[in-house]
Amino acid sequence: MKGINEIKHQRLLHLMIEMQYKLASDGEGVLINKLQAEGENLQALYLRYLKLLDEVGTVVKDYELKERQVRSGLLSKRIRMLSKRGGNDSPIASWISTINSCAR
Repeated sequence: MKGINEIKHQRLLHLMIEMQYKLASDGEGVLINKLQAEGENLQALYLRYLKLLDEVGTVVKDYELKERQVRSGLLSKRIRMLSKRGGNDSPIASWISTINSCAR
């Protein structure tokens, strides 16, 4: 999926407005109305895109914070306690390397 380019979006809207002025001088009322409606639809979709993009950014930050809390606050401490008690069991070593790889 490609992102929406703000500059291209603004250029397209600008072109549509210029076309409306040109068509107004030619008496093309029906086409002007279509261009206006499509421009409004395009702008509404663009604003919706920006809103959703902001929401995705918030979700990503929340996820990263929660993942860090779980990894460092819960898992790492418990695994260290287990490794002190149980020695060098292969599952514990595997868990440690998995947690370390998640932190990178």
